[in-house]
Amino acid sequence: MQSLALLFGIIIFTPTIFAASVTVNGQSYTCDGSLSVINGIATCNGKNITEGSQKSECESENETVCGYEVMSTHGNGGGMISLCSSETVSPDAFIDKSSIICGNVTISPEAKIIEGSKVSGDAEIYGDTTIENSNVSGSSEIESSTIRNSSISGASEIDNSSVNSSSISGATDVEDSEIITSVISGASKIEDSTVETSIVSGASKVKNSNIKNKKVSGSSKIRNQTD
Repeated sequence: MQSLALLFGIIIFTPTIFAASVTVNGQSYTCDGSLSVINGIATCNGKNITEGSQKSECESENETVCGYEVMSTHGNGGGMISLCSSETVSPDAFIDKSSIICGNVTISPEAKIIEGSKVSGDAEIYGDTTIENSNVSGSSEIESSTIRNSSISGASEIDNSSVNSSSISGATDVEDSEIITSVISGASKIEDSTVETSIVSGASKVKNSNIKNKKVSGSSKIRNQTD
């Protein structure tokens, strides 16, 4: 066994064969794997092992597909759902067997999560929304929209829109629009528009327009434009 002691600071210790042991401010921790102590919080292989830490009802002793969250099978569709989301995911929402729900997710009764999708973090899914073969994370909020083969993250908000084969991140706001094979990021706002094979970033605004093969950045504003 290898060990290391210190009074203050940060330690990250990843042994290759032996268990790791560390003493910080008189408190000792041992881990058979990756051990770290940052700001008084000790983790072993990503799991909180700090003395006196509160274990939540959804925390698992063993690693699962959602980190260390207790998993169960959703009654409508058979998908895997974290116990952390059990009270905020409607039993009427459809989650197929290939999809996973992690974290503190909210999903309304009309929603469908299908084709190997993963919804995690504090994401909120409302209305008649379909998430298909996509990854939704962060504090994203999606309502009455269709997301296919895409990644939605950050604090993105998508309302009454269709997103296909695209990446949306940051604090992006998409409303009444269609996003196709594009990358939207930053604090961009897309309204009543079609964006295809384009990159929109920064604080750009696109309204009542159809744009294709464009790069829009900074604080650009596009209104009533058709390519």
